[in-house]
Amino acid sequence: MLVAEGYATAATLHRETGLAVAFNAGNLGPVAEALRQPYPEKPLVIAGDNDHAKERQGKPNVGREKAEEEAARVGGTVLLPTFRPEDRGTDWNDLARSQGRGELVEQVSAGLARGERQRTAADLAQSRGTQA
Repeated sequence: MLVAEGYATAATLHRETGLAVAFNAGNLGPVAEALRQPYPEKPLVIAGDNDHAKERQGKPNVGREKAEEEAARVGGTVLLPTFRPEDRGTDWNDLARSQGRGELVEQVSAGLARGERQRTAADLAQSRGTQA
């Protein structure tokens, strides 16, 4: 399961994956909870914004922080677009425009696979009585 933060991100990722849409960072938690309840066994990935340029200015990366907060709360993982340092983009739509659909698909595929591996490791650790 994949939940996106904003409309542009959601529209771009929905076209590629059929994900659920939260529409803004403040709604990530309610949407993730609504998906988690009926599907507790499914990996849940929060596709957040990456305000990477703000970090270089000494400001918080609110998109990443909010995605991490909500993912931790619902037992999910985070998927953020990775940009070149000179890129000013912050979301998945920006990534598709600046680096192309192929790069977007590659980053999403890798992130979803990583989320699946993390969920499997957590499940295994829980069954063994340890932490992943």
